[in-house]
Amino acid sequence: MHLYRNKRGIEESTLAEILLLLLAFIILLGIIKYIGSKAEESSSEKLCRAFNAIRYGTQIDKGPVTFNFAPRVCKTIDKENVPGKDYKGHVGGLKEGAKSELRDAIAKCWWMWLEGNQPNMFSTKTTSVQNKCFVCYAFSLDKEVKSLTIPELMAAMENPYEAVDSSDKCASFGQGGKCMPSCDKSSAFSRETPSERCPEGQKCCIAENLKDECINKGGLCYHTEGYRQFPKWTCSQGDCYIKNENFASYMDYIQGLKGTGGPGFLAYNNNLEKGFTQGKKYAITLVSPGPEWTWETTGYAGATAGTGIATLALIYFSPIFKGHIFAVGSAATAGFSGMTGKTGELPGYNFIYLSEYDDLRYKCARELGVDE
Repeated sequence: MHLYRNKRGIEESTLAEILLLLLAFIILLGIIKYIGSKAEESSSEKLCRAFNAIRYGTQIDKGPVTFNFAPRVCKTIDKENVPGKDYKGHVGGLKEGAKSELRDAIAKCWWMWLEGNQPNMFSTKTTSVQNKCFVCYAFSLDKEVKSLTIPELMAAMENPYEAVDSSDKCASFGQGGKCMPSCDKSSAFSRETPSERCPEGQKCCIAENLKDECINKGGLCYHTEGYRQFPKWTCSQGDCYIKNENFASYMDYIQGLKGTGGPGFLAYNNNLEKGFTQGKKYAITLVSPGPEWTWETTGYAGATAGTGIATLALIYFSPIFKGHIFAVGSAATAGFSGMTGKTGELPGYNFIYLSEYDDLRYKCARELGVDE
C-alpha cells in the first residue's frame, strides 16, 4: 500500500508539472502573439521571418499528422496609401516612389516566408483552399498617383535588388577580399588580412579603408562603362558601382537566380491587367500550394470562373519560363491545358501573387490580419 501511494503521488506530481508547463507555454504564446500584434512594420517583418524559420526547423511530421509547437506571429501589414512617408521623397516623384515601395514589399514578403525554400509553408495535406496562402501586405494607391500599370511595376522589378560578391571571398565575416602574391601598397588591395582560403603562396588582401566594402567585393567606387550604381555597399569616397552582370534584380531574387532567394515566381490576377487604380485595396500574398495537386488547392488563384486550367498551368509552369510574368486568365487556357495532361506529378512551387484584397481576404490563413 505504501509503494502504491508513492507511485500514485509521483504520477500526480508529474501530471501537475506537465499542466504547469502547458499553462506556461500558453501564456508565453499569448505574450508572443501580443508582441507581434503591436510591433511596428519593420519589427513585424523580422518576427515573421524568425518564427517561420523556427517552425520550419522544429516541425514534426508523424505519418498523416504534422504539427509544430512554434507559433506563427506573422500579421498582415496594411500599408494604406503608397507611397508611404519613407518613399514619398523619391527623386523620381510619387509614382516612382510607389513602384519602389511595392517592389520592396514583394521582396520582403518573399524574405519573410523563407524565400520559397520550404515548399509547404502551411503544412497542408488536404484539398482545402484555406491555409494555402498568407496576405503579407494590403495597400491602396495614393490619390496623387492615380494609376500604376503591371508593365510599369514589372519594369521596376528588374532594378537591382542584390549584388553578387565577385571577389575571392577570402576575408572573414563576408568582407570579400582578393588572393594576391602580395598586398601591394600601390593597388586597391593594400592591406593583408589573415586567411586560410587563398592558394599556397598567396595572401588575402583587402582595401586599406574598412569603409571600402564595394572594392573588397569586386566593385568600383567610381562609374565606368558596364557598371551600375549599387548603394547598399559602402565606399570611403564616391559611390559604389558593380558590373552589370553581377547584379541580381528583384525578379532574380523571387526566382532564385544568381544565387539569391529560392525557386519561385510572381503572378498576378487577370483583373489587374489594367493596373492598380485609386479607390481599391490590393494585396501582396505568399502562396504555398503544398504537395497536393488538385483543382481545389490551386484554382482559387484565378480571377474568374473558367480559368482553372490556365491558373493551374501558370502556377506550376511559370518557373520554366524565367523572366516572364503571367496574367492568370482564360486567354492562356488553350496553350497550357495540353501541357498539364503530359506532366504527371507537379512540384509545389511557392510564389508571390498580386490581386485585389477582397479576392483572397477570406481564403488565406490570417494570424493577426488587418481585419482582426
